Amino acid sequence: MEQQDEAAKTKPVTKEEPSKKKKTKKKSAKKKRGSTSIVPKYPRHPLERALRIPKVILDQNAGKECSEQEAARFLGINQTRGAFTVEISSAIKFGLGAPGSWASFDN
Repeated sequence: MEQQDEAAKTKPVTKEEPSKKKKTKKKSAKKKRGSTSIVPKYPRHPLERALRIPKVILDQNAGKECSEQEAARFLGINQTRGAFTVEISSAIKFGLGAPGSWASFDN
């Protein structure tokens, strides 16, 4: 045992140096949120609900073309995103307006 104690004392203590190799991380493909959503081909609202936008355009803008923001203002809605956008989408799917701006309703 004395030999083992002496051997332990005479051995220099060295710390292992960390590897100098740089670990490279593989780039993982990040999924884009929202880009995988599926847009249904049918309206989300009933026809009566989708008709309220063209009706207000006829009443307050004389059926002339207007933007989505103007249509929202005619309805007294401040936010032009979310539920209002879905309602506009429903109206477009029923053929009641054109995407981007509302076609005139003089016909």
